[in-house]
Amino acid sequence: MPSRPVLGFDIGRMGTKSRESIYGASVRAAAERAAEACKDADRLAVEAWNKRMLGFQGPAQPIARARRRDQRRVSLSRSEAPWLYRS
Repeated sequence: MPSRPVLGFDIGRMGTKSRESIYGASVRAAAERAAEACKDADRLAVEAWNKRMLGFQGPAQPIARARRRDQRRVSLSRSEAPWLYRS
């Protein structure tokens, strides 16, 4: 069934390509490259972690300020820090 012209335009025969047909392949290719880059980044991060663990015999120790903060938090009594003891 042929389309009927509406206000002088033939709806069935548009003169331009859809954005999907113009950009779809490049968008999909870019998404595939991004996924590969994420996989490579994850692989390199694991490799770096393993080398740090082997080279330094374990994870890095917390900085002194964080250690002092954690010790101070533990030494607070129930009356000094009731929010720490909520059930």
